[in-house]
Amino acid sequence: MPSRRGGPVPVPPACRARERTPPACLCDSPVTIIANEYYRESSNRIYLSIVSVWEMQIKHQIGKLRLDIPLKELIEEQRDANALEILPLRLNHIFGLQNLPLHHKDPVDRLLMVQSRAENIRLASSDSMFSLYDVSLFW
Repeated sequence: MPSRRGGPVPVPPACRARERTPPACLCDSPVTIIANEYYRESSNRIYLSIVSVWEMQIKHQIGKLRLDIPLKELIEEQRDANALEILPLRLNHIFGLQNLPLHHKDPVDRLLMVQSRAENIRLASSDSMFSLYDVSLFW
């Protein structure tokens, strides 16, 4: 998720991760160019939602996400190399789901949207469903 100053960049879970690659560059998607511009501005804070880490672990275990290195190592390396801040999942995020319309039923995406709203941070996604919600996006 984006930073309070502009917007953290969650690592897209469906993308093939590569070692020591900036988080916004982990896949080829339309959001990558804009995310890279945001990422390069050193004053911006970059967040990785724990919800995205959870989804990556699940997808890796069921064979939908191939990783070249263990997820724990990937996250630690990216956190250290790119000053990623891990955005925790809080109770107010869970309870915020009740106020989110049911346009999109993916539970992970819904949690990311609630986190974005609750923390007042921008969200990077190429998922067109996100535009149906009152969330700050860049793509």
